[in-house]
Parts: sequence; C-alpha cells; structure tokens
Amino acid sequence: MAVDLQLLKPLCSGVAEFAEKDGLTVLHRFTPEERAVYTGHPDFGRKIYATSGVKLEFQTDAKRFWLKGSFVTGSSRSFAGVDITVNGILTEHFCCENIFDDPEVSLDVKLDGRLNTVAVYFPCVSGLMLKDFAVEDFTRLTPPHPRRQMICYGDSITQGYDTRYPSLNYSHQLAAMLDMQLINKAVAGEIFNPGLTAVAAPGKPDLLTIAYGTNDWKLRTPAETLAAAEQFLKNLFCCYPETPALVILPIWRKDLNEAAPGGDFEVFRNDLRRVAEKFPQVRIVDGWPLVPHIAEFFSDGFLHPNDTGFAVMGKNLLEAIRQIRF
Repeated sequence: MAVDLQLLKPLCSGVAEFAEKDGLTVLHRFTPEERAVYTGHPDFGRKIYATSGVKLEFQTDAKRFWLKGSFVTGSSRSFAGVDITVNGILTEHFCCENIFDDPEVSLDVKLDGRLNTVAVYFPCVSGLMLKDFAVEDFTRLTPPHPRRQMICYGDSITQGYDTRYPSLNYSHQLAAMLDMQLINKAVAGEIFNPGLTAVAAPGKPDLLTIAYGTNDWKLRTPAETLAAAEQFLKNLFCCYPETPALVILPIWRKDLNEAAPGGDFEVFRNDLRRVAEKFPQVRIVDGWPLVPHIAEFFSDGFLHPNDTGFAVMGKNLLEAIRQIRF
C-alpha cells in the first residue's frame, strides 16, 4: 500500500522534501541544492540519506497505528534504531543490528484509545524509507502545536554516531527541552564546509547550532580550518541574519594528544572560539564538559558517544545553555 502523503506530511518534522523511489516514500532532510553539494562524494553521498532528526508526531485517540518501511544505508554503521514515545515517555524501541541482512521494518503499535501525544523517531545513522503508514480507529488525529524551528549543523556526533536510540541524540534532546522543531543537517565526517551554507534554504529559523571542528583538527591546518569556519558562518548569517546561534566547541576525544595537522587540541579549540565570537549572533558552548572523559561513554572508546554518553550530553548541554543565559 502506498503511503498517504496527505496524512503523513502534516505529522512530519525534520523533512525538507518528500520523494518517491521504487514505490517507497523518501524523507529527505536536505534540499536538492544541499544534496548537490555532496553529489559525487562516495561517503557523504550516502550519509545525506540518513533520517537523523526526522520525526512523526501526532495527537490521537486512536487504538493502533502501524508503520512499514525499509532501512537504507546512511552512514558507515550497519545498525538502525526507531524509538516511539507516548506522552513523552519512551514506550517502544526497535533495533536492527544489520540493515543489510534484514532491511525490512514493520511496527504495529497499540494505544489505549485515550488522547495521547505520539512521536516516532527515525534512525540517525541509517535511512528509513516508508512503504505504509496508517492510523486506525480514531476520531482525532492532529499534528503537534506549531513550534519554533531549530537547524543543527555538524558532523558525526550531531548526526547521531553512535546512538541506537535516536531520541537520545543530543539534538533531539535539545529540541525537546526548548520545545522546538528540529532540522538536522549533520553529516558524519564533515568539516566546516562553506558550500553547504552557501545554499541554505531561505526561511526564518529561531535557533541555529553549529558543531564542527574535531574532524578539521584531524584533517587540516588551523589556518585552513579558521578560514573555512569564518566563511561558513558568513554564509549562514547572510541567509539568516537575525537568527541566534550556538557554536558548540569540540568535545573531548581520547587521542587529543596525538600529532594532528590541527596542532595542540586546546589551542585549536580556542582559535575556533575567537573566530565564532566575531559574529554578534553567536553564543559559545564549550564542548569540553559535555561528555565525561571516560572511554566507557563512547561507542568506540575515544570519539563517538554511545547511548549513555548522549544521555549525559543532552543534560549537560541544557545546563550549559542556562549558564550562558541564552
């Protein structure tokens, strides 16, 4: 059965474009212009199809809804997770450890028939294309109340490496805490890329977050990074001149004392701070205290937070924002 887009679209957030491919509905978080930035890139070209930040949310008195679809690659990871919350409480979680062996997903969710707020969080590190979505036995089905909009730019950590519970991604946590609608523009492995913000879609978002730097430190010199960061921000604020922004400096990484083109990691972070502070729209969040400096909070032991790491990161990020009185 084809997805009823008339039903689906008002309930979706984090989607820039809906498209059809091989009988499936694709939920793009990047516009065609943004996707063109990555055309021909063998790695980033697949990561833009991850559904990080995509969410279905609705109020209903239904007794049941179901969702069917297929996972597609959206990262270097093979797993995929889907979370379902009812009235803000995580009630169901589906995880596939290898989407290449078992790409199909079918969720059949029972509700109590009372008025509930339901949210379905799509995978962060894979894509989920829909075959069917339906709600059964209801008298009320409404989208969430209008929310302010937040756009998050970043690398693998913002995309969601490596949470199996997408609702724990720090960007989702921040959006929930601030009661905002999330659009996630993060791509794992990305650096400050002025080409992406040069094609930013017109609009009036209420908040921007920018979290790059850790890959820049590993891949290029400070001079190269700082020039790219400044141009990235110039392009962004040319499009969104009135939108406040949080620039999140790189979090701790275990290999920070190893030799890298970026030089001393702390000096590198402070240089990024100085570039960002040139822009009056920016407030700085220091990433250093956001995740404990303990390998067990990272899926790979040194760089990418696991579910526990993300849970702590979201809590600490909110506290950091309160402290800077943003």
